[in-house]
Amino acid sequence: STGGRNVITNSRIFGHTQNGVWMAAADRTNFVFGNDISSNNQAGILVSDVNGDGNVISKNTFRGLGYQDNGVTVIDADANVVTNNLFTGMTVAGVNFSASATSNRVVGNTIRSNQSYGIRLNGSDADMNNITANTINGRRVQDYGIYLNGADGNIIANNTIFGHTNASFNSAGIFFDTGSDSNRVVGNPVYSNYDAGAWFNGTVRANVFVGNSLDGRGGQGRGMYISGSY
Repeated sequence: STGGRNVITNSRIFGHTQNGVWMAAADRTNFVFGNDISSNNQAGILVSDVNGDGNVISKNTFRGLGYQDNGVTVIDADANVVTNNLFTGMTVAGVNFSASATSNRVVGNTIRSNQSYGIRLNGSDADMNNITANTINGRRVQDYGIYLNGADGNIIANNTIFGHTNASFNSAGIFFDTGSDSNRVVGNPVYSNYDAGAWFNGTVRANVFVGNSLDGRGGQGRGMYISGSY
């Protein structure tokens, strides 16, 4: 579509074989707030394609209940805001950015008990996003709090990240995988994660890590683990 400025609020959106809400193509500047979005087979909300920009997703409850892959997925869309939502029980991630998803903001959300990731920045152009002031609690289920794979120039600031204790995986509060360069990680309390507070894996370069608290409480194996080539 080429629409925008639609408001979706106070609705229950659940049980669909694909996505609960799909904002596609040039569908921009929509407002989705105050909804219960649960048990959809793919994403609770999918924002995709060029010009699917400037949407605000706020104060919703996303519950996977063993079905929903991601709470919010953003693909090839920029300058969206995901704020003050609750994400729990997704089979993959609370918030997932892929491909060319740039200049998005994820602020003030509570993200817990998702199977793999709290927030995932996945792809060579998942760049220049701002991840700030979220509470990410693995609750001994989630593998990673924040996971970056080939993502550059992102800001990760003032998030509280804890409870990622799945011993079957390389569980970490923040995990930088190959090609994740020039990110800034500032002022995050990170504790009670099984393998590491922060893990730099593979070829990662020029990341700035300053003013964070890496606390060994809860059996966290390492504060910071650097493996691979640089």
